[in-house]
Amino acid sequence: MSIHSFPRCSGYLKAMNVRLEDPEMTDYWCAVMVADAFTDEDLAAVGTINFETMNGDQLLTEFEKLLASKRAAIPSLSHADMESLKAFFGSRGVKASALKSAEDFWHCASILWPDVVKKNERGPLVDLLSRIRDMSKKHRQIASQNISKIPTKWRARAS
Repeated sequence: MSIHSFPRCSGYLKAMNVRLEDPEMTDYWCAVMVADAFTDEDLAAVGTINFETMNGDQLLTEFEKLLASKRAAIPSLSHADMESLKAFFGSRGVKASALKSAEDFWHCASILWPDVVKKNERGPLVDLLSRIRDMSKKHRQIASQNISKIPTKWRARAS
């Protein structure tokens, strides 16, 4: 069977700039490279992947299922929504490019809008964007009062 029969695995490898046409790139080696997307703990918890007893085709079948469930489990933002979220923060004096993870966005939001986002609350960015959009414009402007509480490395300008 070919790696192209597994669209998620194939897409992952293409994103890593793997030459799928290379004759030495067997299904087994493709599976080894796809395994890089998961921690050892994740693979052990799933329990359906065993590199010692399974061949490349069997491994890729399992990884295809895992990639599908991983994608479904984490609601993600479209590019436009991510840009919108960055714009909400940027227009309030936050250097959005300095926010590297979902955790950073949630932490920053908890400082800017403490009545809407509780201090240690976390979740998918889809939820955060939804909350910010649900606020009135006047409520979103409250952030300007709290910008001085944002860590300096996240501020777009001296406040």
